[in-house]
Amino acid sequence: MDKKVKPIFIFGLPRSGSTLLQKIISHSKQVSTVSEPWILLPLTYLQKKDGLLTIYSHSKAIDAINDLNMSLNEKGNSIDELIREFTLSLYQKLSGDSSIYFLDKTPRYFLIIPEIVKLFPEAKFIFLFRNPLSQFSSKLNTRRDNKFKNLYSSYIDLNEGPNLLASGFKSYSSISLKLTYEDIIFRTDQTIQKIEDYLSISIKDDSSLDLGMVELKGSMGDPLLNFGGNDKIDESSINKWKETFSTVLRKKIAANYLYQIGDDYFDCLGKSRKQLIEELNDINTSIVHEIKSSPLDLYHLLYNKILSKFKPYLIFPRIFKKHQWIKNNFLN
Repeated sequence: MDKKVKPIFIFGLPRSGSTLLQKIISHSKQVSTVSEPWILLPLTYLQKKDGLLTIYSHSKAIDAINDLNMSLNEKGNSIDELIREFTLSLYQKLSGDSSIYFLDKTPRYFLIIPEIVKLFPEAKFIFLFRNPLSQFSSKLNTRRDNKFKNLYSSYIDLNEGPNLLASGFKSYSSISLKLTYEDIIFRTDQTIQKIEDYLSISIKDDSSLDLGMVELKGSMGDPLLNFGGNDKIDESSINKWKETFSTVLRKKIAANYLYQIGDDYFDCLGKSRKQLIEELNDINTSIVHEIKSSPLDLYHLLYNKILSKFKPYLIFPRIFKKHQWIKNNFLN
């Protein structure tokens, strides 16, 4: 009988360094992975009333699925158990012969942390925290334009993600490993040792770490890291966020953002909100830069507020071409 792999889940927000952590862990021959599976999001939302936009009536589907679950319960089974069996079988088929773990790194799993822990109580859970201003900055620069224009599409990551991640760790800290992006960058060897001890694996067999050898198959994740593009553990990434928030307006936006994040997140991060605001206030600003960028920032902020509040792309999909798939669908 084939040796069954156990899951490892990395819980971290988008742009938090999770792809780098994934490459470090999957450097071990005992760990298999792909770029980002995402599989558990649609599977767990099968039984959730809210959060799905579908061409069929999801509210009616919930009634039918509940009926199915009742019939399964009468036979001593459940939909959750079938989801678990399917997912473990999938991980097994994606794993190599020498693997004892399959690593699933899907950033928006912060939405379903309790469901995942319930489905896979024997799994390993690694929580990754990063300076929220670094994540905010990285989101703005994903398209290399440093603009607020498409920020509405990241609302759930920036506004709900930090508190859900911190709440998840607080609930399951006794069975989890907590890391920070700074741990990976500045305390790499100690961090790898923590991971090796937690997972009982060897990551650096010959005391070397060559991330260029690790290729993550799939189109998701950080494209610079997935295919060996930027393989170095680079300390310069720590303070890049300061280049983004270099106007008076952007500093105010960043400070307001920090106050939307609960204290638990900063406790997990090991850095206080006050410390980050002090760093923010120390950033030098340029009047020329202010005049050049602030009017456009204000326009984009208004644009995002309208899209986030009124969701016109649900009503006018032809205008918002990115969302054309919504045409004729119904929100339940």
